[in-house]
Amino acid sequence: MLGNFASGLVLYWITNNTLTFIQQYAIMRRHGYKPDIFGNIKDSFKFLKRKKKGAE
Repeated sequence: MLGNFASGLVLYWITNNTLTFIQQYAIMRRHGYKPDIFGNIKDSFKFLKRKKKGAE
């Protein structure tokens, strides 16, 4: 997907997104909320399984 961009730009995007993710996680933890990092991903797979089961 990012193959047509300069490697420096791709490296910047990856680094920036990673640091932003860590920063947001730390801020949320500091305020007493424990974020469920993979909860949305798990829920989407559960939804797809139910959807496939209902289609059969």
